[in-house]
Amino acid sequence: NMYNVRLNELYTYDVTFLSYQNSSYLHIGLIYKDRLSRNFRSYLLRTKDMELRDGPLAIPCIEDTSTLILPVDIQNGWAVIVGKETVVHVGNSAPITTSPSCFVGEEVIHIATQIGRKKHPCFLLGDAQGNLFVLSVLKDVNVSYVGNVGFPSTMSYIDKGVVFIGSCLSDSQLIRLNKQQINNSYVTVLESYVNIAPIVDMEIFDRHHQDVPRLVTCSGTEKWGSLRVLTNGVQVNDLSILPLKRFKATFALMLNFPGDGKHDSLLLSDFNSTILLRESVDGFSVNNNSCFIYDSSTIFAGNVVHSQILQISRKEARLIQLSDMIIVTKWNCNSECISHSSCNGWQFILCTSTKVHLFNISDGKFDQINAHSFNQEISCLSIYFIKFLSLNNSTVKNGMGIPNIMAVSFWNDTDIELYSLPNFDLITKDIFEEKTLFRSIVFMEFRPNVVHLLASMGTGDIFIYELSKPDNLLSVRTKSHLGTSPLHLIPIRVKGSILPIELVPGGENLPNYPLLGEPNVFSCSDRASIIHFNLFKVGLSYTNKQNIDSCCAYNSSFHENSIVLITPEEVSICRISDICTYSIVSIPIYESPRKIVYQQENSVFGLITVRLDSLSLRQEYSELPRNQRPFSLRIDSQTDDFDLESNQ
Repeated sequence: NMYNVRLNELYTYDVTFLSYQNSSYLHIGLIYKDRLSRNFRSYLLRTKDMELRDGPLAIPCIEDTSTLILPVDIQNGWAVIVGKETVVHVGNSAPITTSPSCFVGEEVIHIATQIGRKKHPCFLLGDAQGNLFVLSVLKDVNVSYVGNVGFPSTMSYIDKGVVFIGSCLSDSQLIRLNKQQINNSYVTVLESYVNIAPIVDMEIFDRHHQDVPRLVTCSGTEKWGSLRVLTNGVQVNDLSILPLKRFKATFALMLNFPGDGKHDSLLLSDFNSTILLRESVDGFSVNNNSCFIYDSSTIFAGNVVHSQILQISRKEARLIQLSDMIIVTKWNCNSECISHSSCNGWQFILCTSTKVHLFNISDGKFDQINAHSFNQEISCLSIYFIKFLSLNNSTVKNGMGIPNIMAVSFWNDTDIELYSLPNFDLITKDIFEEKTLFRSIVFMEFRPNVVHLLASMGTGDIFIYELSKPDNLLSVRTKSHLGTSPLHLIPIRVKGSILPIELVPGGENLPNYPLLGEPNVFSCSDRASIIHFNLFKVGLSYTNKQNIDSCCAYNSSFHENSIVLITPEEVSICRISDICTYSIVSIPIYESPRKIVYQQENSVFGLITVRLDSLSLRQEYSELPRNQRPFSLRIDSQTDDFDLESNQ
């Protein structure tokens, strides 16, 4: 139940419950102010009828900056009153006032939390400058300085010296209180949690006009003042660099039989040749296995069912049996050239100019199921399995089964057409007014039973369809812009298995094969990005990589949960950080930012700040020359990093 209790004191600064011998009463202590001074007193509240009466404690004329009451048990007194310069121990006898030498009197102690579970009370105190003090109550009250953190708005003791410092003016922190000093402090910051509040001004800019807006905010105050640069992006970190140039495509393979579910080889292709790299403890080395095609560009290479490898080049399609490492089937298109292909491990399709051929993969061979001719030359295509289009109500998920739909676009018309497989019956089409043609198209099942179709144009635009309505599959679409050059869309999986167990060589002998990784799509272009599913919708996040020609997911014993990126200058093996919708860069300025403006011509920000000229800040600034204080913010023309320019 909740009760209202009327107090005569109007200006109350702190209220807390104190210990009391009689359990029939609640003992309440408070700090209040009357016309003359600040005082402390207590009340007794009888729980039976909520009657309020005077308590045993009353101390007039305490320090005028007293703000906190720390309750202690009866054996150690009643309470401790904390002020700006003094500490008052309220015990069974007369109050004892002490002036700790570590209290410099610059800021008021405004927050405290009890730490530890020892017999004698111990509290952690914090002031507005982030100074931390430990107050312990034995026979006397002892206060000692332990370190400095961000502005403490709230403090919570967790266990074993670990304290969470929540802040509304700076980054929140998780700290540990040490028994020994480390770098003249008893505090170790374990982790920081970004907080961009309070925001007093902001500026949006897109320096390269690539539809990659960034937001610069004036955040924090006083010595926690900073500029925060918010960017929608994902960090991709390099693990290994291979100094190989001129390659345009890469494919990850599992050649070991029986396999362990890990990749061991990379197939790299340029315009007219292919090389095979095998990975070992000593790194990558060129392998000249005679089963592979090396004198032509490779369009597709990957593991398929029945422990086999499928390689599709400009000249022919070749099926390789891994158990004996022999070629079991070939198919060539005579005088024509294979231009595009798509494979899901069970079936594959390839096109030669205006004609497409659909094949089924079995043990030791692949057979042509059907073929279809179009009136125009094909620019891109993709095949997939969609459950709600299956007549036999198949339970196969993630497109891993017999494909039943094909998406295709052409060089002469800006449209997307969907056909049913294997009969190539037209399901629906979407016609565009844009004159730019589609260059890449893929299906992706970001969440179970919800398939999306992604199609990219040569201008860097991308269209995303949600294929949720069987009667009109292309009715729901969204458009985004991801760069200025043609996008090459490649499905990848990170942080898990890349292939289903049916496609792993000897996978039937792997009892603890991990689950498939999170599905994403990597967009290769002048500004590489990752398309992922976030908060019930498809999200687009830029990466820190540029000028990517191709990529593939790679999960080996030496490079787990990685991707391989190809640029005109090198081949790099990278790892994607946690996919999020934004990243934050902090630029501390140690003053309160108030106004920021951006000049596009010179890539310069103008910044106005306010500096509180207090004693502690004067001591900090006295160690630096005046011309080292920030004046403007400039963007580096090569790296897009931010540099603070000084007053000269």
